[in-house]
Amino acid sequence: LGPSSIPTGYYPVNSFTRVSDIFKYIEDEFNKSYLDNLIDSLSMEDFPQLSARNVKLRSKGKQTNCDLLEFANSGNLNNNPYLKIGDVVEVNYANKFINIVGAVNAPGLYEYKKGESLSDFIKLSGGFKYDADLERIEITSYNDDNSSMIRIVDSKAAKNFILSDSDYISVKNKNGYKEHYSVTISGEVLNPGVYTIENGV
Repeated sequence: LGPSSIPTGYYPVNSFTRVSDIFKYIEDEFNKSYLDNLIDSLSMEDFPQLSARNVKLRSKGKQTNCDLLEFANSGNLNNNPYLKIGDVVEVNYANKFINIVGAVNAPGLYEYKKGESLSDFIKLSGGFKYDADLERIEITSYNDDNSSMIRIVDSKAAKNFILSDSDYISVKNKNGYKEHYSVTISGEVLNPGVYTIENGV
């Protein structure tokens, strides 16, 4: 199931078919169809994106939300179960996002998932870099009237900090962390080159 422009319908499955297999097929068909009909006035930034983090699976009267991005990162099979005959998979557009910048290994724009903690989201974005300031993670949240509020949390509090859609996360670098100080010596000396020095000496 899904919006009218998403290729919905019946798909054959076998005992090895997972949610990600159906999603990949639908995504490929959707992208091909969209590119075939792409008009000149539409830029690639406007290209719609299917939601990989909020795929709904209804199986035997029970609904499960599947996060395929988290599965790709962690391998958690709970987010990518096998399909059974008669299961219903619902795919929608991704329309809510969170931006993370700074000292994480994979900064960028990520789809928002309701109820996700800051700690889990940082894991999704590759985790902290070696020089990240774990005491000052800055989160800018936006209200309905477009006003904003900035909060500072540390890595311990991040486990209980629940994110909202459109949050902007900035992970700062530690100032001068393991910074190297050196001087270059050249000219008529016996051993020219780069020499490490003690800062301030």
